[in-house]
Amino acid sequence: MADNILRVVAAVPRVTVGCPAENAEEIIRMLGQAGALSPDVVVFPQLCISGATCGSLFGQADLLSDSDKALHAVIKATEDLDFAVVVSLPARLGGSRTAASAVLHAGRLLAYVPSPAAPSSLDSCKGAFDTLGKIPVNSQAIFRFSNGAAFSVLPSPDFLALPMLERQLRATGCDVVLCPCAYPAMAGTDYKRILSQRANSSASAVVLCNAGAGESTGRHVYRGFAAAAEPFGMAEVAIQNSLDPMLTAFDIDLDIVRSADCAAGQSGAVTIDLPVPTRRHHDLKRTVSRTPYLPDSSMGQLELFGELFELQKLALCGRLTGTGLQKVIIGVSGGLDSTLALLVASSTIEMLGLPPENLIAVTMPGFGTTDRTYQNALTLIHDLGATFREIPISKSVTQHFEDIGHNPAVHNTTYENAQARERTQILLDVANTEGALMLGTGDLSEISLGWCTFGGDHLAGYGVNSCLTKGMIRGIVGNIAALSFSEPLRTALKDILDTPVSPELLPGGAETQGTESILGPYELHDFFLYHAIKYGFSDEKLLLYAQAAFEELTPEEIAGYLATFRKKFISGQFKRACSTESPAIIDFSLHDFVFPSDMPTCY
Repeated sequence: MADNILRVVAAVPRVTVGCPAENAEEIIRMLGQAGALSPDVVVFPQLCISGATCGSLFGQADLLSDSDKALHAVIKATEDLDFAVVVSLPARLGGSRTAASAVLHAGRLLAYVPSPAAPSSLDSCKGAFDTLGKIPVNSQAIFRFSNGAAFSVLPSPDFLALPMLERQLRATGCDVVLCPCAYPAMAGTDYKRILSQRANSSASAVVLCNAGAGESTGRHVYRGFAAAAEPFGMAEVAIQNSLDPMLTAFDIDLDIVRSADCAAGQSGAVTIDLPVPTRRHHDLKRTVSRTPYLPDSSMGQLELFGELFELQKLALCGRLTGTGLQKVIIGVSGGLDSTLALLVASSTIEMLGLPPENLIAVTMPGFGTTDRTYQNALTLIHDLGATFREIPISKSVTQHFEDIGHNPAVHNTTYENAQARERTQILLDVANTEGALMLGTGDLSEISLGWCTFGGDHLAGYGVNSCLTKGMIRGIVGNIAALSFSEPLRTALKDILDTPVSPELLPGGAETQGTESILGPYELHDFFLYHAIKYGFSDEKLLLYAQAAFEELTPEEIAGYLATFRKKFISGQFKRACSTESPAIIDFSLHDFVFPSDMPTCY
């Protein structure tokens, strides 16, 4: 177990119905293969030792006896294995016949976990039993590794029709619930969606391993599948589409699981301790999205972009109606962030029934302003019908350099920040003159890295972009461009999307001051931010995840960008401590993530 990741391997064998000895051989063979995947736990389907479709044979003493012998053969085969194993068999526990999951480790049978709903030919389990000899029998047993990672087992032949499933999952208080099952295949079943609902309701990760190849097709068809889901997070499914056995590894991230509100463990549960496997995971057995804050599907992303834009409008509408202001002023650079803020403001003015002239758009060309961004800014302003004002800053900033004794040939931080602060002063003063709300344009990506000027673009009367990553803003603007009926507006928006990100504070614009050439890819920094803020990932885990998501970058490059992220994130806290008020409209933000501004960047 490494990096707070529990690796569960779901093993779907090809069973021989009614032949426990042959099934035990198959299970032992698969355990040998599973060892190469460095698992912490290996789970097999419901009744894998006998087959789940034995029907009335479950009532025969010979099948129960043969299944018990097969179990002991499997137990012996685990003597040299350092991971836990969950197999299932028909058994007589406490006088009742039931389907039971046996949890094994290093040649020992740790516990039986009876099924809360067994096949119809077995007696239902009438409650948990205290012990069977020296072996605990408990439907709420918790298996806890020495590093604190815990799992429980909830066997069920039909995970869809088990009404008590959610209640039992909540009650365990474990990180991961393993569900050996034997559910007949039904066309149209959305396993991923259903499993996600189970994980969300239980606040635990859930791993299913379903019976498949070899089961009788007399009444139903069984298609093996393995599935895993984390609460409000990852959901993955692997389907057995042949008669071949299937091994699927899932890396369950305990940091993500524990970020959910987990219920306390049930007081009557039996806790069984396990040593941590000695092997470490050298790869990652899970899908890692480059944009974890966006839905996987393109349709889902478009819906999100539309909803985010509507929430931005509602936020600005609330601020204007609450303050009684009827005008908005915004500095328009022709860049991505000011473009979205302008579009939000224009749409909000329209929603409030105010004239478009109440939106005051100001261009403030300076030393690094390029013709491309300037012309795009003009197109946007004129197409939206906003009041246009142009106030160049070169002359006033040059005078300021003379006043403070700065050589304008020295293009340092003073040279850049003086321009940003001059623009902010202009906007604030015009806002006072017009009785308008000054709308900020900074986004979450920039704010997290402190990529803004203190007392400059870091200040505004209100912000609508501050909770959105650069990638989200790009998606929203792209969505608006695709839906626009205005050809000039659509053309300008597409060109803005194609323009490299730059503050344009140095002569030459993006060619001499491309933001991503200085900081690294925004997409990667947003990736770091999401996992660090939402789940508290360590640097080691951030590197592991980033290497899986950004395969075009070398580990050394990713490590360098992570060092930049850490340094700038910490050093920029003093700006966030007094930042512009803005709403949180996504599920991770910096609103409540606070720490001392004077903390050393070596953290």
